[in-house]
Amino acid sequence: MASVAAKHAEIDLRYKSAARAARDGRPAERRFSFAGRRVNELDRIFDYFYGPILPDDDAGADDVFLMARPSRHPGVDRVARALDATRPG
Repeated sequence: MASVAAKHAEIDLRYKSAARAARDGRPAERRFSFAGRRVNELDRIFDYFYGPILPDDDAGADDVFLMARPSRHPGVDRVARALDATRPG
Protein backbone atom coordinates (compact mmCIF):
# COMPACT_ATOMS: atom_id res chain seq x y z
CA MET A 1 0.00 0.00 0.00
CA ALA A 2 2.90 2.34 0.72
CA SER A 3 4.23 2.00 -2.82
CA VAL A 4 0.86 3.08 -4.23
CA ALA A 5 0.87 6.12 -1.97
CA ALA A 6 4.44 6.93 -3.03
CA LYS A 7 3.48 6.68 -6.69
CA HIS A 8 0.49 8.94 -6.11
CA ALA A 9 2.75 11.46 -4.36
CA GLU A 10 5.19 11.37 -7.29
CA ILE A 11 2.38 11.95 -9.77
CA ASP A 12 1.09 14.82 -7.64
CA LEU A 13 4.56 16.42 -7.63
CA ARG A 14 4.78 16.14 -11.40
CA TYR A 15 1.37 17.71 -11.95
CA LYS A 16 2.16 20.55 -9.55
CA SER A 17 5.48 21.13 -11.29
CA ALA A 18 3.78 21.23 -14.70
CA ALA A 19 1.15 23.65 -13.38
CA ARG A 20 3.85 25.96 -11.99
CA ALA A 21 5.69 25.83 -15.31
CA ALA A 22 2.53 26.75 -17.20
CA ARG A 23 1.77 29.56 -14.76
CA ASP A 24 5.33 30.94 -14.99
CA GLY A 25 5.42 30.69 -18.77
CA ARG A 26 8.20 28.10 -18.90
CA PRO A 27 8.27 25.51 -21.68
CA ALA A 28 6.01 22.53 -21.11
CA GLU A 29 8.73 20.02 -21.99
CA ARG A 30 10.77 21.02 -18.96
CA ARG A 31 10.20 18.22 -16.46
CA PHE A 32 10.69 17.81 -12.78
CA SER A 33 13.92 15.96 -12.00
CA PHE A 34 14.16 13.76 -8.95
CA ALA A 35 17.91 13.42 -9.59
CA GLY A 36 18.27 17.19 -9.45
CA ARG A 37 16.18 17.37 -6.32
CA ARG A 38 18.34 14.68 -4.72
CA VAL A 39 21.52 16.61 -5.56
CA ASN A 40 20.04 19.78 -4.03
CA GLU A 41 19.01 17.97 -0.85
CA LEU A 42 22.40 16.28 -0.48
CA ASP A 43 24.14 19.62 -1.05
CA ARG A 44 22.11 21.20 1.77
CA ILE A 45 22.86 18.28 4.10
CA PHE A 46 26.60 18.36 3.36
CA ASP A 47 26.66 22.13 3.77
CA TYR A 48 25.02 21.78 7.18
CA PHE A 49 27.49 19.14 8.40
CA TYR A 50 30.75 20.23 6.73
CA GLY A 51 30.31 23.79 5.50
CA PRO A 52 30.93 24.80 1.89
CA ILE A 53 33.88 22.39 1.37
CA LEU A 54 33.70 18.62 1.85
CA PRO A 55 36.41 17.07 4.06
CA ASP A 56 39.40 15.46 2.35
CA ASP A 57 38.96 12.04 4.00
CA ASP A 58 36.90 8.85 3.67
CA ALA A 59 33.69 10.61 4.73
CA GLY A 60 34.12 13.22 2.00
CA ALA A 61 34.80 10.50 -0.59
CA ASP A 62 31.67 8.62 0.46
CA ASP A 63 29.62 11.80 0.21
CA VAL A 64 30.95 12.48 -3.28
CA PHE A 65 29.90 8.95 -4.25
CA LEU A 66 26.39 9.60 -2.91
CA MET A 67 26.10 12.86 -4.81
CA ALA A 68 27.49 11.45 -8.07
CA ARG A 69 25.26 8.40 -8.01
CA PRO A 70 22.28 9.99 -9.83
CA SER A 71 24.67 11.13 -12.59
CA ARG A 72 23.45 8.32 -14.86
CA HIS A 73 20.27 10.38 -15.20
CA PRO A 74 19.80 13.74 -16.91
CA GLY A 75 21.47 16.62 -15.15
CA VAL A 76 25.03 15.27 -15.17
CA ASP A 77 26.40 18.79 -15.60
CA ARG A 78 24.51 19.89 -12.50
CA VAL A 79 26.13 17.13 -10.44
CA ALA A 80 29.58 17.97 -11.81
CA ARG A 81 29.12 21.67 -10.95
CA ALA A 82 27.99 20.79 -7.43
CA LEU A 83 30.99 18.53 -6.93
CA ASP A 84 33.40 21.16 -8.27
CA ALA A 85 32.00 23.69 -5.82
CA THR A 86 32.39 21.41 -2.81
CA ARG A 87 35.73 19.68 -3.46
CA PRO A 88 38.62 20.31 -1.09
CA GLY A 89 41.06 22.98 -2.24
